[in-house]
Amino acid sequence: MHKGEIIPPISFCRWCLGLILFGLVCYPSVAQAKADNQQKGIILLNDTAAALESSNPALSKEFTQLADEQEKEWEAQNAGKAKAPAALSVADRAQRIKLLKQAAGAVAPLYPMMARDLGRMADDTALAGITVGMSENDFWALYPKDHLRNFRHIGPDDWLTYNEPVDDPFDALITFHFNGDKLAAWKFNDRPEVVKEYLGEFCFYQPPSLTYYALQDVLERMPYKDFLSATRRERPMLFTEFYNEGTARFASSSEFIVNSEYPPCCQEGFTIVKLGMSLGLAKTKGPIEGVVAHEIAHRVLDTIRKGNANCDGERRANRLIIKWGFGKEFKEASRLFGQKKGDPAGCQEVPHLKKGKSVIKK
Repeated sequence: MHKGEIIPPISFCRWCLGLILFGLVCYPSVAQAKADNQQKGIILLNDTAAALESSNPALSKEFTQLADEQEKEWEAQNAGKAKAPAALSVADRAQRIKLLKQAAGAVAPLYPMMARDLGRMADDTALAGITVGMSENDFWALYPKDHLRNFRHIGPDDWLTYNEPVDDPFDALITFHFNGDKLAAWKFNDRPEVVKEYLGEFCFYQPPSLTYYALQDVLERMPYKDFLSATRRERPMLFTEFYNEGTARFASSSEFIVNSEYPPCCQEGFTIVKLGMSLGLAKTKGPIEGVVAHEIAHRVLDTIRKGNANCDGERRANRLIIKWGFGKEFKEASRLFGQKKGDPAGCQEVPHLKKGKSVIKK
């Protein structure tokens, strides 16, 4: 077509039709892309069932059933006979996610790519119905407030963190960021944000306290599974001041306040970690981290509830924090806060050198 040429009406219609057909072939519609994703999902479920058939027949059967259900839905949608599938309930969604993650773990050694795709399917299941811009009220229907793990509120911004799936406190986390009552973004396993939320609610120390920064660093660095275990809302750790000087050494008060807007807490009790004001002797956070990590290790080991509140329990906690990677901080804490000559007898650690590394021996 030359510049300025007038296109006859019939030719113009044929040209438009050709352009539309070209677009349909080269650029599938959103509906077509969704259908393709459904097909790929069904294939993945069937492949997973086949991969698990010998090693885990029961799990394989569950995936075969799930694939059959989704295939029937897909066929009905193609025939125009299906209604929009109902959203999964909180419990059903949690069960689906656990099933996908269990299978991902089972097939990972032999089929890493399949495990990756199952993990993505689990994430997609978690986010089904979640859209940027949705209101908090609509969001609560999918992620109820009672299931909140941690939260933070600053001005018009809210950060809400959930276990993922919601009934499994030892797997993963997902944090949603709201601005002005509208969902702005989300992120899986955003530990720095979760630590801020946790300390904002359960710690009486706040920035710029060196003790606060030591707590923050320990919680961010300790192994993820231990972090999840120690910071469960059903049994949280409360970090509070312990006065041993001045008039406060005789009496002091702190309050842990909740209201009807807060999610349930402390159904399994709680752990109070009393951090002495003498930690202020430290000029850097390293020695304080050694002390904090030791106390959190007691919680992970369940020292008190298992009746191990003795020297052996102290040594176990020390060995654990060295395993976590806090060996340097442990040494700094021992030098600054450890037993001095003339102090009453206490638990002693005997360092032994082995292959150039410092280890702790019972």
